[in-house]
Amino acid sequence: MISNAVFGKRRLCIFSKKMKLSIIVIACFLTSSALSAQEAAKPVMFAPGIISAGSHELNASFTKNEKTVFYSRTTTGWGLIAIYTSNKQGNSWSQPQPAPFTGQYRDTDPFVAPDGKRLYFMSDRPLAGEKRTEFDYKLFYVQLENGKITGEPQPFVLPVSAGMKPQYPSVAANGNAYYFSREGRDADIYVSKLLNGQYQLPEKLSFNTPAANDFDPIISADEKFIVFVSSTRTGGLGGNDLWISYNENGTWTEPRNLGPAVNTPGPEGAPGLSADNKTLYFSASRETPATDKPYTPAQLESLFNSYRNGLPNIYMVSLKEWLPKS
Repeated sequence: MISNAVFGKRRLCIFSKKMKLSIIVIACFLTSSALSAQEAAKPVMFAPGIISAGSHELNASFTKNEKTVFYSRTTTGWGLIAIYTSNKQGNSWSQPQPAPFTGQYRDTDPFVAPDGKRLYFMSDRPLAGEKRTEFDYKLFYVQLENGKITGEPQPFVLPVSAGMKPQYPSVAANGNAYYFSREGRDADIYVSKLLNGQYQLPEKLSFNTPAANDFDPIISADEKFIVFVSSTRTGGLGGNDLWISYNENGTWTEPRNLGPAVNTPGPEGAPGLSADNKTLYFSASRETPATDKPYTPAQLESLFNSYRNGLPNIYMVSLKEWLPKS
């Protein structure tokens, strides 16, 4: 006959084994979930061979229905920059075409307004009656109707202080305009708020510091978060990294690095958002041509003109793990 003490010890032993098994199962599940989340957050190239092709591509911005994209193409050294557009047809994108207004001046950094009625961009084209100064960028916009450009470029004028040069425009749903301006080697991010139809003087975002070189901001339509590029922030993983900050009751949080799933020792930049603000687009060079075997002349020609030539392409990644909790 088994004593109560022995029986109790056996029950405790069985219970302990079951607990250990449960902990192992839970740990495996959590590990699997974490790996799945990491895999889901891995950037992939956007439209390889069509939009991400043989040149340096950057600055993806989409219309409200996400069936039209505007982006920039540039030569090495920024000698020529043009804005291109492509339309989604089924599950693929059409052959990109230059925007009607582009081709003479350096036009870049396109941004589609949340209501889909304007395409903002930056250009070194001269204002009416002025002489052109190369690389002297100003902000412009063109009207959009159902994703198509209508009319000619118009200056997008903001009441900024003398010496400020707004660059890389993005606009929230309420019309507030975000951009950066550089002073010497330091770049800071600003907002010009739209009140009663008039833009106000610029306000520097609270996370800017003299030690941080912050630029190329992209604001979410609801102003709940902003993604930008920084080259000097503590905790960076490479030359230029992508960072995120959240708007908490009008105060911007300390920026967070988007981590090794997005950032690498190489430069990442030129961020853009999908129309629903759930996907991040950015430019990076991640294709390294193989040199472990010889290429035929035809293979070399194909490689130099493909997205595998080592020039930066556009990548996309889900922001699900980074979106603010509503």
